[in-house]
Amino acid sequence: MIEKGIISAVGTKRRKNNTDRGVMAGEPAKIVVTGSQNKVKADRGSVVIITADIVDSRGIHVQAPIIQLNGTLTGPATLVGPSVYESDINKHHEIDGVWYMEMPVSNVIRSTGKPVD
Repeated sequence: MIEKGIISAVGTKRRKNNTDRGVMAGEPAKIVVTGSQNKVKADRGSVVIITADIVDSRGIHVQAPIIQLNGTLTGPATLVGPSVYESDINKHHEIDGVWYMEMPVSNVIRSTGKPVD
């Protein structure tokens, strides 16, 4: 189980101590969606890669949330990948193949060639 807090690791190499620390996320607070670009040409060859991640209230990535994401798209574009992402962290559907095991996930939006009204 992953818990909120700070994790530290200390190692020694050639009589020198090396320490590394990582901040562990708290409870999931929001889904953050980003795109590879803000504007695209109205041609059928333009694409945007979108990424969705789940973060805590401090903006820190939350490890292994077990969720389902449903996406919709409006406007002159098409969603290339699936509109539903369902995690399979417990590998129940491993034989069928899964879209993701953990966040973040990415998808592609392609322009239909029509400009935005």
